[in-house]
Amino acid sequence: MPTILRELVLEEVRRTSSDQPGVVILDGPRDRRFLLVIDDALVVQVKKLTQDFQTVNNPTETSKAFDRQLPIEGFPSVPRLTAGYKLGQYGTQMSGIWLIFLVGKECLWHYDLETREHSLTLDLGVPRPTEGEGAADQEADEERRRKAKEQLGEAREDG
Repeated sequence: MPTILRELVLEEVRRTSSDQPGVVILDGPRDRRFLLVIDDALVVQVKKLTQDFQTVNNPTETSKAFDRQLPIEGFPSVPRLTAGYKLGQYGTQMSGIWLIFLVGKECLWHYDLETREHSLTLDLGVPRPTEGEGAADQEADEERRRKAKEQLGEAREDG
């Protein structure tokens, strides 16, 4: 059922996004990913989310790099967001749809596309080490968090 629901979500995104100005859909067997590139300034993936706003996928090097905002060969070097959906208790219906910004396993921001409510984590702190992450990775993640916080602050001042 989750696979069928994912395909229905992707079909709806294809249908509603394909003729939008500035939107390019990357949906091919080469990278086995479905991505929206918006005005060459933002990349959005569509994924199922856990209850704590983590993407559900195989932990490949590409998927980890995507969530950590690291450069990926063949992908634009722009911020990456996830348009994500959560499933209800039995996995047969959606319980919500969000736009999220991750750096590593930390969701710095999420926006509920139905209620238009959002959150912005202001106390970013130093993340706890996770298995397999070294000090250099954590320092790089902290620098990306700092930059993201600055960019989000600038966006809030402009908007």
